[in-house]
Amino acid sequence: MRKQLFEYRKVISIMILIGILSIVAIGCNNSQQATASAESTPINKQGSEKVPSVRVNQVQKRSLTNYITLAGEVKADRSVNILPKTSEEVKKVYVEVGDRVKQGDKLVVLDNSSALIQVEQAKASLEIAQANLAETLNGAKEEEVLQLESELISAKAAYQQAQKNYQRQKDLFDQRVISNQTLEEAENDYITAKSQYQSAKYSLKLTKDGATQEEIKALKGAVTQGEASLKAAKLDLSNTLITAPIDGIVSSVDIEQGEMVFTNSEIMTISNIDTVKLITYISQSNINKIKIGEEVQVDFKVLQKSFIGEIKNISPVADSTKKSYPVEISIDNQNNIIKAGMYAKVTLQTDQVKETIIIPQNGVLVDDSGNSYTYIIEDNQAKKVNIKTGISNKEQVVVLEGLKVGDQVVTAGIDNVKEGSEVKIVSRGDE
Repeated sequence: MRKQLFEYRKVISIMILIGILSIVAIGCNNSQQATASAESTPINKQGSEKVPSVRVNQVQKRSLTNYITLAGEVKADRSVNILPKTSEEVKKVYVEVGDRVKQGDKLVVLDNSSALIQVEQAKASLEIAQANLAETLNGAKEEEVLQLESELISAKAAYQQAQKNYQRQKDLFDQRVISNQTLEEAENDYITAKSQYQSAKYSLKLTKDGATQEEIKALKGAVTQGEASLKAAKLDLSNTLITAPIDGIVSSVDIEQGEMVFTNSEIMTISNIDTVKLITYISQSNINKIKIGEEVQVDFKVLQKSFIGEIKNISPVADSTKKSYPVEISIDNQNNIIKAGMYAKVTLQTDQVKETIIIPQNGVLVDDSGNSYTYIIEDNQAKKVNIKTGISNKEQVVVLEGLKVGDQVVTAGIDNVKEGSEVKIVSRGDE
């Protein structure tokens, strides 16, 4: 009985001892936490408030550039539709889609039989006109003059004879010997002979005097017309052979041998993609921030390649559908890996400043009036500074007024800072 009582008291004593040790341990732990907390939390000189911890950046002059990214579609730098200038049957097609051609290479031959006949006819007409002009300019030959003089003598004799006969017949008519009909016949012969005589005199005179300036001019005009007709016929003949107007690649062929083609109907297309143009569209807020001649980066996801392009053209008129301004960017493509119709992203520079004061965006606050300000640290105290800002991006902002190089600008913990408050700098963003 006594042994059991002893054991019971022993257990009770051990439990009491454990309880006391636990209470002591808890007390010591709370004391250490309180001491640690007091040491880690700064207080101001008066010891009434906690000192905020801040991160600062030292103001320096840097450069800031803003970019925008736009999508664009590739087009061939030059693309020419081949249109026949005459309507004829196709005799032979020399190229296929994908063939590379040089300017002047043979593409298509059309039937030229009709054109050849027209050329020969025009040649003959020109030769006749040239011969007539030459004969006139060379003057009349001696034999021709002698012949005309002989004809004039004969015409004069016939005229004189007819005149005498008419006068005799008239006397007989007055004597009522012959009829009126006989007189009229004599009169007609007289008039005809007189006309032939005068015509012979005129022909001889013209032959001796030569052609008039008006006649020579008319003959020269006939030669000029003949030359033009021959030129036109030769042009029609040349149109039966269709050649490449530019260097490039045949991108479409819409005819076959034996087919009839017609004037101004599209039969083939040649595209030059040694240089391509990317067409993109820029908003009205950025249109005046880019310039012709500026280099831009063009990224082709499908090719997994980037290229440097150059702004070649900026339209002054917005597209009526897209409500943005078309911009043409030229890209060198000598290896032809960029194809017309591909899409790419182009990065355009819109704003840039160099060697100016730039601070992080999180160092700028705005008051209720819309004015920007920040805090700088001098002798571990915060000082409010009103600033004027310029261009910015998501991370940085240009400060035009209010700061100078070397100022310590608060960039983290700024919401806990007040004018004149003491702070603790825990890190520097520029280190």
